[in-house]
Amino acid sequence: MIYRKVVCKAVTPIISKGPNKEGKTYDFGLTGQSIKGVLHYWFRAVAPRVINIYELSFPKDTTGMDPEAKKKLEKQIEELRKRFENEKYKGLKFLEEQIFGSQNKRAPFGMWVEFEERDLEPIINIVEYYDNRSKRTRTDYSLAYSVYGTVKIPDDKVERSAKWLRAGSKFEIYITAESQEVFDVIFALLKLTSLVGGFGAKTTKGFGQFEIVDVFDENDKALGIKFEKVLDPNEPLQEKIDKVLKEVRIQTVKLLDAKNVSKFLGFEKSVKDEQNITLLEFPNFTNNAYIVFDKEEVKPDRDPLNLIRNLYRASQDPEKLGWYRALKRRLRYYQEVVQNRENKNVSPENNFISKDSVEEIIKGLNGKDSVDVEVRSAFLGLPIQYSRLKVKGSVDKVTFYSIVKLSDKTENGRKTSPLRIIFVKTGQEYAAYCLILKSHLSDEFVEQADSTIRYTLKSDNSKVNGHININWNNVESLLKKNLKNERGDVNGK
Repeated sequence: MIYRKVVCKAVTPIISKGPNKEGKTYDFGLTGQSIKGVLHYWFRAVAPRVINIYELSFPKDTTGMDPEAKKKLEKQIEELRKRFENEKYKGLKFLEEQIFGSQNKRAPFGMWVEFEERDLEPIINIVEYYDNRSKRTRTDYSLAYSVYGTVKIPDDKVERSAKWLRAGSKFEIYITAESQEVFDVIFALLKLTSLVGGFGAKTTKGFGQFEIVDVFDENDKALGIKFEKVLDPNEPLQEKIDKVLKEVRIQTVKLLDAKNVSKFLGFEKSVKDEQNITLLEFPNFTNNAYIVFDKEEVKPDRDPLNLIRNLYRASQDPEKLGWYRALKRRLRYYQEVVQNRENKNVSPENNFISKDSVEEIIKGLNGKDSVDVEVRSAFLGLPIQYSRLKVKGSVDKVTFYSIVKLSDKTENGRKTSPLRIIFVKTGQEYAAYCLILKSHLSDEFVEQADSTIRYTLKSDNSKVNGHININWNNVESLLKKNLKNERGDVNGK
């Protein structure tokens, strides 16, 4: 049994709402189980780079094998065929079972988390209200926007608030693993999570990021192993990510060999024809499924929280909006192709009209007939809600969900934003980067020849039907463009 203590430091506040409520504040809920879930998420993203996620592979040539061993192998194969026959991702399910366990197999590692209570703070502390309504002010509205959903303040009274672990605070992750190979896989996943993800809520917006300070053995001896969110001079972030992805793959293969289960997995590429857009139901790191780029217009800063403030800066002037808010405003507008029957020689680029999705939603709520609206903001995660709309009657909001099909039922679902904000230190300051992980936004989609994906979104209001068109080939261009002109080239070309 391997025992290790991994000491980490929060780079940005870690937000985690626990199940218990103390007055109006929930306790801090970061646990070993929640960290396991995060590691599992990132492992699944790497798995298509390691194995054929769709199929199991069974030895065909048993010539010269001992009769007893051959009989045992045949029994194993029969059991695996039966257990995974109805799984879409047979290889993936079997691989995940070796590391994270399942109903049929206990996980080969355990973990728990420790932190100092004095390092916790209610998120509500970042927002201050004066008693006099006319003088109400939000002292840090940019941060308040970025933590939406973790604090609720109706009518100026705090109803509930989660806590966060302050930036700069240290916390320990204790890991017990049945072998060194198991620990090496888990530690490689911790490094990947540190680089591209984080713990807790709002990680896609830049919260929950951390780095590894040191690792201690069972005798509490420091091993001098660390992993910092730092780029060497002239080192692209993509290159650093690729190095960690390679490490996860190498350690996973070593573990499979040690468990003697490699023979049941195919190690050829699992996603074919990577020259074309190939989407999976989950985010992944196959060659054509992720993009990394920096945000040059966001000035580097020694304090990552200042980067978050700049990204989500609020302003009545669209020219002064933070990058993320300007992006959401830009995505509001879309172009709809129209047929010009009077003049068929009109050039295609002039054969469209610009529309505001919010205005179209309001028209649908006020009108008699249902409307079909392109909700491009759904690109940044689902569900998405539009509220305080100027409509007739009592309905003043509409919520769009990802369509998830379970057996013969269709349900509302969540979908994490494919856009993640990452902070990495270059020199003495942190810089902002974007990571895009492609995947389906919904179970219902139509993939067209030009790689434009049409996703159907389910609304909680039958009068408004939502969909989204995204050209994955141009999404990087869309995000890199000057976003101050929200009515510009909405297709990012």
